[in-house]
Amino acid sequence: MFTSRAEYRLILREDNATLRLMGKGRELGLIGRDDHERLKERVRQIESGIRRLSSVRIFPVEETNRTLAELNSPPLRNPVTLFQLLKRNELGYDDLSRFAGWEAVADRTVKKQIEIEAKYEGYIQRQRESVRKMKEIEGMKLPADFDYSSVPGLSNELKAKLACVAPVTVGQAERIPGMTQAALTAILIVIKKRELEAATRRS
Repeated sequence: MFTSRAEYRLILREDNATLRLMGKGRELGLIGRDDHERLKERVRQIESGIRRLSSVRIFPVEETNRTLAELNSPPLRNPVTLFQLLKRNELGYDDLSRFAGWEAVADRTVKKQIEIEAKYEGYIQRQRESVRKMKEIEGMKLPADFDYSSVPGLSNELKAKLACVAPVTVGQAERIPGMTQAALTAILIVIKKRELEAATRRS
């Protein structure tokens, strides 16, 4: 399975697969207790590192901007946290060692995950919000007689799959191979529009 083809690929990344699946691996007996504890400690270090960097603020003073210039990074114009500073493409975790409040991390995986969380924070948060919203409507019923061929923008292949499967709920439709967030949204928009039209006619 390629994570690059997953709808929520910023969350389902290869680099965090071990950390994401360690609980399930432990349940299935694929990960021993010692390895599981080490992975849990790694997660704790990642979370702790993010909190620590987020709590340290630096200011646009001459010394700070001189250090940034030495790192080939633009000067500050406003105060930022070290975590915000790490969002800059040209800066890595260890580059922050030039600033007070930074703490060394021996585990390269931990450093890498902290960097990824910083640099892609906005995108990751939006994707997590999309996942949350989708979970809220997974159980929503779909009309049994809904004509998916009438939904604009759906590929012919997807229309055929929807007609064949006739999903009962949004969650079932979401799991059809080839289904995308955009396609599911298009379906829900058409359904909602028709519900509003029906309600208007009744009133």
